[in-house]
Amino acid sequence: MSIVKIKYDTSLMKLFPYFESVTRVQVRDCVDQGERLIFFVDAHELGKAVGKHAVNVKHLEFKLKKKIKVIGYSEDKITLLKNIVFPLTIADVQEDGDTLILTSPDHQTRGMLIGRGGQNLRSLEQLMQRFFPVKEIKVL
Repeated sequence: MSIVKIKYDTSLMKLFPYFESVTRVQVRDCVDQGERLIFFVDAHELGKAVGKHAVNVKHLEFKLKKKIKVIGYSEDKITLLKNIVFPLTIADVQEDGDTLILTSPDHQTRGMLIGRGGQNLRSLEQLMQRFFPVKEIKVL
């Protein structure tokens, strides 16, 4: 499994400089999931991107009329995975080739990781495949 080739449309390309002008932080990647936008920034600049009392995120949500999620990017596969699912916690992550196996601390967290019909899990797989060769993610 290789890393997914990323293509940006013009509307998404226009969001990069707008996000950077509001937050003063460089964007690594941006994903439009319909009702929400996900911005990846360097992990050490995450606080600056969100802003004090989440003022930058609230401003962007108001102007763009979409939910905004800002994620700290990491070169480490497991750290990035934990950053994406935050504020949910993961008890353990195991790698089995190009499959990641997550162990959740309780049934409620497990349900939120998987989502209705597995939609959250598929979304998580798509986000991880943008940066790492991940074939599948399983939750135990």
